[in-house]
Amino acid sequence: MDSSTWPVDTEDSLPSTGEQVLFLTLAILAASCSKSANPSAPEPTQTYMGTWTGAVTSDVIGIGSGTVTFDSGIKTSSGPILFGHWSFTFADARFNASGTVTAGSAPDSGAFVLLFSGALVPCPAEPGGAGEHSRSASLTLTPSRMYGSYIAAACPGGTMDLMRK
Repeated sequence: MDSSTWPVDTEDSLPSTGEQVLFLTLAILAASCSKSANPSAPEPTQTYMGTWTGAVTSDVIGIGSGTVTFDSGIKTSSGPILFGHWSFTFADARFNASGTVTAGSAPDSGAFVLLFSGALVPCPAEPGGAGEHSRSASLTLTPSRMYGSYIAAACPGGTMDLMRK
């Protein structure tokens, strides 16, 4: 097999174009790390560390609950990039899931972007009505609340409204 040939079924596991753009955006943010001009000032990552809980609504299966916990991060010139874990629960237990999350500010948009690890999501266009995909969310972030919408590859997404504990 040459370097331009992918094994069978590999294409299905490759990130979608939207996921690739998000990966690239987060990589650019991480590459722009900077030191604080004032070492005694609190790190901006601390502002958003901790646990956030609330409603996660799927356009297909309805309302559920979500928890996102940021437990580490780095400071960049564009704002903090945070790392942690997540869990969602829905009435349809097939879609209960957990994993890792990375978050950061999207350049020039003011949106706070979260990239969730892959999990089973409702997807009416796929066989069995579900597929394994990562979610990405574009949220408005305040010190006590994050809210907005998410997508799950080419499948329907939904909304999130999480409050800081």
